[in-house]
Amino acid sequence: MVGGRSDSYETLLVRGRNRAMYEMAERARELGANAVVGMHFDYSTVGNSMRMICCNGTAVNAIANTAPDNA
Repeated sequence: MVGGRSDSYETLLVRGRNRAMYEMAERARELGANAVVGMHFDYSTVGNSMRMICCNGTAVNAIANTAPDNA
């Protein structure tokens, strides 16, 4: 069999990716940040059947630009 998609496998990957993002956001909040920029996901195989999903980014304090537009 070549190609194809597995809905159950994709669902597990999405769930893992969302969990990784949630944990990254929690760590950023603990550092006092209110945003994360430059996010990157990395997927690795562990053993014969497990996937490891890593998410990283830079925790920042973002502020809204309230200056009038000069254009």
